[in-house]
Amino acid sequence: EDAYSNFLVLVGIENVDEFPGHIACDGGSKSEIVIPIIVNKKVWGVLDLDSYELSAFNEIDKEYLEKLCLILSNTLELINFKLT
Repeated sequence: EDAYSNFLVLVGIENVDEFPGHIACDGGSKSEIVIPIIVNKKVWGVLDLDSYELSAFNEIDKEYLEKLCLILSNTLELINFKLT
């Protein structure tokens, strides 16, 4: 089991105008990446980044943003963070 096995689905949307049902936080948004933050095997929140550029997020962005969310998840678990 690797460190990423607790993550659910990462969503990378290259063009939000072509994604059915997309709810834009900003009408100027063109692409988006969404990474779940899992604490004690439950969704605590998501890191949701938008860009005004099409296809703004690449594999390197995905890799490091996942690592950031994993660090946050692990830290919250270490301090015995309780979901309400």
